[in-house]
Amino acid sequence: MSAPLDLKKVRDALAGDPAFDAGMPEQAKAMYLELVDVLPAVLKDHLGRKVALPSLIEAKLALVEHLLETGFIGKMFAAVPEDALPVPAEEMTELVTGAHKQLRGVFMNMIHDTANFLASYGVSERQMLANPKGGAFNAASLAAYDAGTLTIRELLETQPAVIFING
Repeated sequence: MSAPLDLKKVRDALAGDPAFDAGMPEQAKAMYLELVDVLPAVLKDHLGRKVALPSLIEAKLALVEHLLETGFIGKMFAAVPEDALPVPAEEMTELVTGAHKQLRGVFMNMIHDTANFLASYGVSERQMLANPKGGAFNAASLAAYDAGTLTIRELLETQPAVIFING
């Protein structure tokens, strides 16, 4: 059995990540930080897995499914003041929920045919994980990935925005 997920490390890393902080209203950030509490249950089958593009996408997919099943997106936008949103909360919820539903299909294709997905972009898995529009791994995450030691748990504890941010 592997070590439990250190939720304090996840919260601290998430709160300190510029990708997470980029233009997100404080109320939404607070909701995401609360979401950290359910990660051990939501990602229980993923935490000990070594990071590769399919295992990373499967973890992201599990989180997306949780967001959709629990109505998290609507709850989050309901908590944000209307003046902090570009459109009313209900419309934002509908837009983001629709995007997450479409993301499921994209993720499934990536998981089931990783080689062709990477070939279609002309990149290796490492290049995809390092790309700011791909995995956006930092130097430490890439070094652990290169060494073959990076697990989903360790990625969550050091660079959780990779899993939390889906686009």
